Amino acid sequence: MIARFVFLFLLSGFIFSFTGWTNLVRAEDAQATGKQVWIDTDISTGLAFKDVDDGYALTHALKHYPDAVAGISVTYGNAPTLARPLKIAAKVLALNGQSQESIPLYSGATSPTDFDSAGSRALAEFLRQRSANAPIAVLALGRLTTIAGAFRLYPEGVSKVSEVIFVGGRRLDYEPRVGKRQFVLTDSNYWGDEASFDELLGHGLHFALISTEVALHFEITPADLRLLSQSGGASAWLARHSKLWLRIWRLGLRENGFLPFDLLASVYFNSPEKMTCDDQLGLRILSLPDFSFGKRGKKNRNHPVVSENFSESRGLIRYCHSAGPAFHDQVLEELL
Repeated sequence: MIARFVFLFLLSGFIFSFTGWTNLVRAEDAQATGKQVWIDTDISTGLAFKDVDDGYALTHALKHYPDAVAGISVTYGNAPTLARPLKIAAKVLALNGQSQESIPLYSGATSPTDFDSAGSRALAEFLRQRSANAPIAVLALGRLTTIAGAFRLYPEGVSKVSEVIFVGGRRLDYEPRVGKRQFVLTDSNYWGDEASFDELLGHGLHFALISTEVALHFEITPADLRLLSQSGGASAWLARHSKLWLRIWRLGLRENGFLPFDLLASVYFNSPEKMTCDDQLGLRILSLPDFSFGKRGKKNRNHPVVSENFSESRGLIRYCHSAGPAFHDQVLEELL
């Protein structure tokens, strides 16, 4: 996932959470290269006051590289149970001409300590059957518990993953702010399960971080929603379920549109050349001021932070931070 507002106290404020190294092949799309990906999502598109990002990411993936999607696991984070998120994921599959027979759908982790979910077992088994000469990517749109569980079940699977594309992180020298109210957005995909993030870093996995910084280059506006509605099918479904989310952004952040963070993780997997990313950056977990309703809070929280100047680092990271002037129109066209 990865962005979400909880609508509190009659729109008096919001807590926004958002719920990301590979250049193995530079090509127009992932499907043409034979790459494969496992998608782990905390989808909540259509649930009241929940983010719609994962629906956009999943729709983009199913439109552009369905044959590359090895499986989908649905993880916790946006709903009390996984029952409704699983139904939403199945709906998105159907809207894009797929089924659970063509692309398996699994129930993932239900809490930060659930490392033996059906999703973890399925990913572990898929990696067990996969050749080390054909590694896959993991599109992590939510907390990393399901992915960590798979590696606990099959530790050798680490060598069969080329990259974990994670929605989150920030640079040491830049704090992205959103909307006319200049909100600083919380890093909930990390905060929701810091231990699993640290565990995956400890495995030496390559991470690509899809940050708020790059997300600022693609905003969905009312005009974009009208185009999506006119397109029909899955695009119209997304537009219909995005109206409330757009209203929340306009009232809460005084922004004309909203940022579908998780969508950009799918765009990156399919065509990383569309973004500008820095390689070999150091990553450290730093204690920095927390933010409540976009304002500096009284307490500090841990943040995954990248910099080229870190002498000590938890890993070397690819960090995506910008895109060209045509990026918005290119990505919107890919949704129509």
